[in-house]
Amino acid sequence: MFDSCTGFFRFEVKSQPFLLLEAGCIFGVSPQSWESFIQPDAKIILIPEGFLTHLSVITTGTCRGILHSKTEGTAYNRFLLPTINVTELVKGDISLPLE
Repeated sequence: MFDSCTGFFRFEVKSQPFLLLEAGCIFGVSPQSWESFIQPDAKIILIPEGFLTHLSVITTGTCRGILHSKTEGTAYNRFLLPTINVTELVKGDISLPLE
């Protein structure tokens, strides 16, 4: 099974964007782990907050590397993606309908 996470970052000056970065990561999840998310009585898939946070941390780090790599040798390379406390962004488990 696969799961994905997308990061979108926007750099602005006076509310005008000058640099946009959007990148997605696709993660392989073992069938056993994926099945542990299934809540058959509620007919939902419950993806835990900790798992979502972990994927978000990896995706944010990947975006940081992409930003550096793609702007290398340009004036934009001086702009950094700062440390982000992803736990403040992920606010709980996500439930999805099973059907």
